[in-house]
Amino acid sequence: FITMFVAGTLVPVSIMPDPVRAAFAWMFPYWTVCAPIELCLGRAEEGRFAQGLLVLSLSAVALEVLRRLVWARGKRRYTASGM
Repeated sequence: FITMFVAGTLVPVSIMPDPVRAAFAWMFPYWTVCAPIELCLGRAEEGRFAQGLLVLSLSAVALEVLRRLVWARGKRRYTASGM
């Protein structure tokens, strides 16, 4: 529910108050659903594409670091019996 709300699928982000829009502009779900639509329709301000690229890049790096940490921890805890 939270991801869909931040992405703008339940309530359009464009009709939300300015502080909420400003906060959502720095979150991953907004840039995967609502922001591309606003960019294609020409409703986004200048420089928004660069901000979206930054947010998505940082999110991708953070998810990769998290993936590596979880994988390393899983390998340490894995105990398999040999065949």
